[in-house]
Amino acid sequence: HTDFAKSGYLPFNEARQVVRQLAKKYNLKNSVDWSNFTKSGNKPDNIPASPTSYYKKKKSGENQA
Repeated sequence: HTDFAKSGYLPFNEARQVVRQLAKKYNLKNSVDWSNFTKSGNKPDNIPASPTSYYKKKKSGENQA
C-alpha cells in the first residue's frame, strides 16, 4: 500500500468499507451527518474528512502529494 504510506489514508475500496461500517454504527445518513461526525473526534485518522473530494482528485491524478 504505497498510497497509504504517502497519504496515511486507506485505498478507496478499504476506506469505503470502513465508512459504511461507521455510517451504520453512528447512524450517518448524509453529508451533513458525516461532516458533524468528522468534527466529533471519532473519525479514524486513516479516512479523509472529505473522502469524496480526496478520492476524486486521486482518481484524476491531481493529488500527487
